Amino acid sequence: PRHFDVVIASFSLHHLQTAAEKGRVLKACRRVLNSAGLVAIIDVFHAEDEPREDYVDRWLEFAGNTYKALEPHELEQLFEHTRSCDFPEALSTFRTLGQEAGYGNFNILLRDSSHLNHLVTLTV
Repeated sequence: PRHFDVVIASFSLHHLQTAAEKGRVLKACRRVLNSAGLVAIIDVFHAEDEPREDYVDRWLEFAGNTYKALEPHELEQLFEHTRSCDFPEALSTFRTLGQEAGYGNFNILLRDSSHLNHLVTLTV
């Protein structure tokens, strides 16, 4: 049954290791959305054709320069989490996954200056 106007995924989908897993989530969201519903995704995305290792290096540099309130051991925990648990996709991959899941529109609403963090929407 379609019960929801909005589904929000915030900094979660990048923890799924494969694009196929992310696609299954988008399909599940599509099944529960009303006909005018949308999926809002707030997450990290890697640049087009950027290898995961390069993304991780870029994210670690960004975090090291940005998260000044963290103690060194806290920053290292964050770095370790990123190295072992972050598997972002390119925006174009999410656009394709959305099309395959039955969404007609993919919009980038916001991105930060690092081009790591984005707010995107998928609508029917």
